[in-house]
Amino acid sequence: MTQKINGSAGPMGQVATPPKTSETARAGSGSPGDVGAVRASDEVRLTGEAESLRTLQKDTKAGPAPVDAAKVARLSEAVNAGTYEVQPEAIAEAMVKLDRELGA
Repeated sequence: MTQKINGSAGPMGQVATPPKTSETARAGSGSPGDVGAVRASDEVRLTGEAESLRTLQKDTKAGPAPVDAAKVARLSEAVNAGTYEVQPEAIAEAMVKLDRELGA
């Protein structure tokens, strides 16, 4: 059994409905399906991390990043020839930069 609660419990487990204010009257009919009043002062603020993720999401919706085929070919040749040199400092710096951009 489920019971919808619209206010505080009264005697004998009955639910009392709060009085309708002018603010809730403007927000809707006051029926049980109403969520509540919406005030003009309500606002949403995103954190830096959320903004970064939003930007990333917009960028990825634009499609895949362009691929530099010549660079891929050069890197592939270097790996196959055994001349590709890993630069751990550059990788670490890029990881730290990304971490800072994401706000962690």
